[in-house]
Amino acid sequence: MANLRLNEIARLNEISRLDLGNIQGMVFYFHQKEIARQALERLNTYITRGGGLLAIHSASASFKTEALYHKILGGHFREHGAVQEMRVLPTQSADAIFGDIAPFSVSDELYINNYDPNIQIHFYSQRDNVREPVVWTHQHGAGRVCYCSFGHRADTMRHPSVQGIITRGLNWVCRGELDLEGFDGR
Repeated sequence: MANLRLNEIARLNEISRLDLGNIQGMVFYFHQKEIARQALERLNTYITRGGGLLAIHSASASFKTEALYHKILGGHFREHGAVQEMRVLPTQSADAIFGDIAPFSVSDELYINNYDPNIQIHFYSQRDNVREPVVWTHQHGAGRVCYCSFGHRADTMRHPSVQGIITRGLNWVCRGELDLEGFDGR
């Protein structure tokens, strides 16, 4: 396992002060309206050269006019309904990234995103008999991106299956560098 170190920035425009050569993965859990072109291009270069990104909840609603940001994430926010109980279902019973996390229920906003048809959907929820992706992954250049739409409520983020998805998604974007021994994700 690599020696992990945390860096925190309050706004993505601060990305220029980070040494991205030493960062294997980033976690975005924010909602921001604007991003400087230079910061967005730096993020794109970081990901296309092999960096990792785990984007959570409202990260897909950020930078709504930036097509490049949407391309990096593999999709972008369209709408959401009220906080309500939702059933989360895996697309397959055993998954190379997320293992065997079984169906579960949480009370959260169901984010409806427009998404690239080439993303790999791992979990979904139903709305009006339509499958809505809630967790997906994709490659962006040589980099890895995982998006998880949960996150409006703290209780949802404490749910063991959601924690398993976030932990395993981050491990995947970091190319297996996290020590998950003893963590079953359920």
